[in-house]
Amino acid sequence: MLRIIEILVPESLKITCKCNDGSLWELDLNPVLQQENMPDDVKKLENLKFLQKVQIGKCGELVWRRIVKNRLVDGKPQYWDYDISPEYFFLHAQKLT
Repeated sequence: MLRIIEILVPESLKITCKCNDGSLWELDLNPVLQQENMPDDVKKLENLKFLQKVQIGKCGELVWRRIVKNRLVDGKPQYWDYDISPEYFFLHAQKLT
């Protein structure tokens, strides 16, 4: 099964990942971030400072930890992770090598 093993440091809204078979894949995040119902907190990924905090999750997803501010609990904001599933990644990414 094809799995992401490394994320090359994003320098634009395109994320390049290396997979376990040595291939490189690139996902353009512009269509993702331009979706009508995308939470404003996720649009922070248009800023490279936030975008470069991407990690590989335990199921192979691309994940940004604690980026989406949710409701208040006991007066404190709760934060959720935002992720892109491996299925979405490989369906929409372009194979480079």
